[in-house]
Amino acid sequence: MLLMRIEYAVVMLALIVAVGIGLAVTLGRPSPSPTPQSSTVIVGGEYLSYSLKTIDGGTITLADFQGKIVVIEFMRTTCPHCEHFLPTFKKFCHKYRDMGVVFISVSIEPTDVLQDYVKTRGIDWLVAQDPMGRLASALNIKGVPTIVILNRNGEIHSVLVGEQPLSELERKLQPLLQG
Repeated sequence: MLLMRIEYAVVMLALIVAVGIGLAVTLGRPSPSPTPQSSTVIVGGEYLSYSLKTIDGGTITLADFQGKIVVIEFMRTTCPHCEHFLPTFKKFCHKYRDMGVVFISVSIEPTDVLQDYVKTRGIDWLVAQDPMGRLASALNIKGVPTIVILNRNGEIHSVLVGEQPLSELERKLQPLLQG
């Protein structure tokens, strides 16, 4: 009887350890993207004044782009989902930037890391650093990649979490282009 209790205790302890390890591994990863999510929200504009450092040494705020549609990609260079999503985002950017849409990739990573990433991936749109994560926090960004689309007034039109097909990105952008 004592042996059965010890075996039971060992099995339970192993189960608890396995669950703990699973949680630790899961919480340390970028947000999964098996099912794209989308939402539409309108929030206050305090985030428009947050300064971002561009990788070429400049400084921007989102207020600098009022009157234009702005698409912000929150990303990390080490995120496998971001890497997989990059070709789609690149197509999206190239298709719509000549229509007055501003594209910005934002990361908390150091400038030199972002510069290397931009160079090796052929990124030719604005890339900015949010080292303290203030903008991401203000917009309630929980994982990467996340796309935020701002209308011409600087209001949040759409938030898309995870990898998105080009068709979904275009579906969210089209009403703003027509308005």
